[in-house]
Amino acid sequence: MKKLICIIFAVLMLASCARTPKEILAPKMKIDNSGASAKVIIEFSVFNDNHSTVFVNYSGKMILKTVEGKVIAEKDFKIDRIMPYTSSTAVVEAEVTAENLAILAEASQIDATELAKKSVIEDVFVVEEMIELKKVSTKKSDIIDILKGK
Repeated sequence: MKKLICIIFAVLMLASCARTPKEILAPKMKIDNSGASAKVIIEFSVFNDNHSTVFVNYSGKMILKTVEGKVIAEKDFKIDRIMPYTSSTAVVEAEVTAENLAILAEASQIDATELAKKSVIEDVFVVEEMIELKKVSTKKSDIIDILKGK
């Protein structure tokens, strides 16, 4: 009987393990070239596909790179809470050099003349492979505990 209880407990523990989401959804970028240094503002979402787990203080390092793998910027990010079956958004702002801005513009299919003419370019399409999340850490909480206010 004890063996049966241990097996059932082990199966339940394995079934209840929530996979930490790392897939990026709908990334977009804003390029601000109006100041002394160029800035890129990256907005991306992370989806929680678990049915009862809430990810609290989901944080890590966002790496912006070209499709070929050249790193353009690295910045820390944080999302306060990702509820089950929802996505939450992070906004990351990073300064980039003129050289990296040109590489990023080319990778995002922005014409160099458009980049020179406009000081701010919004809603730039970003290929999902250009953003990588590293060192992701989070606290996992049960939805019932969150809803009760614990």
